[in-house]
Amino acid sequence: MYGNEMISERLHRYNIFCKYNNFLKLKSIIIKYLINITIRFINIIFFESNNMLPLFFLNKKSINGIISNNDEKPILK
Repeated sequence: MYGNEMISERLHRYNIFCKYNNFLKLKSIIIKYLINITIRFINIIFFESNNMLPLFFLNKKSINGIISNNDEKPILK
């Protein structure tokens, strides 16, 4: 009986770990897109009147390099 309890406890901890990792990935993706949207919105407001759009066409990789999970490599898509 003791072995089954240990296995179920390990499975429970692994399940929590997987859910937490998925949450970290989702959080970093949401932050990345929020940064992207706010930069584009600021550029539309401030630079469109001057016919200057220097930051409007940012590469995704420049923003993706900023956002990274705890010990993982930066997300590059």
